[in-house]
Amino acid sequence: MDAAAPPSPPRHKIPQSVLVVIHTAALDVLLIRRADAEADHWQSVTGSKDAEDEPFAATAAREVREETGLDAAAPG
Repeated sequence: MDAAAPPSPPRHKIPQSVLVVIHTAALDVLLIRRADAEADHWQSVTGSKDAEDEPFAATAAREVREETGLDAAAPG
């Protein structure tokens, strides 16, 4: 009988992250409410790289898309 494969090591968080400020021309700033916070907690879009070689711009665009549904590369 074959032994089960050992579990994969836990994926570590890459300690390189972005903070994205989304604003209008009038300097209105988008803040998002954290769903996992017990009290009201509002913040800008933040997140960490998924891979060491992921460019910061790609990390920022991915996090904006994941957290808001907005396409950071869209015109306007």
